[in-house]
Amino acid sequence: SLRVAITSHVAEAAALRAASTLVALPVICAARRVALYAALPDELDTTPLLERLRQCEKSILLPRIDRVAKRLTFHEIGSTSRLIRGALGIAEPQRDAPEVTMSSGDVVVMPGLAFDPAGGRLGFGGGYYDRSLDMPSDQRPLLIGYAYEFQVVPFVPKARHDCSVDVIVTDRCVRWCVPTRGDEDDQVQRA
Repeated sequence: SLRVAITSHVAEAAALRAASTLVALPVICAARRVALYAALPDELDTTPLLERLRQCEKSILLPRIDRVAKRLTFHEIGSTSRLIRGALGIAEPQRDAPEVTMSSGDVVVMPGLAFDPAGGRLGFGGGYYDRSLDMPSDQRPLLIGYAYEFQVVPFVPKARHDCSVDVIVTDRCVRWCVPTRGDEDDQVQRA
């Protein structure tokens, strides 16, 4: 995998660029709450993004995996919150962290193996985000795919129950996703 082959220096620089790009988006400035994820070692690191969002005084949420319901619950974390190793070995908030229901006006930053310009997202196969964010579009938070530039591919297969992202932020640019195929070049802003 290309993600595994990245040196720590390159990965750190990419995470800093992506964090700066994401926090500069007007939708982030306007957001009430931003849900992140604790990155796995081969994912684009979300630590610089967490730090930048704290500087912007945003309410920050992290998901907990509910393996029984096969869903995510989102929990607010503070600057002194401790994370624990969750069900799948992913860092998540402790059980006493306040649960928050995500809605319009909020933003969810999502990981993925690959994304396409139409907003297609190839997840890790569990469907946790798809089930957790299955709601009418006018009630749904803004969904942002967060990845390395090489993870953006021409096409990701999509099932009817798969949720699409609205925006893709990489270490190189911002892509506002268009659900129909067309001239995606108009939707790219270079970072």
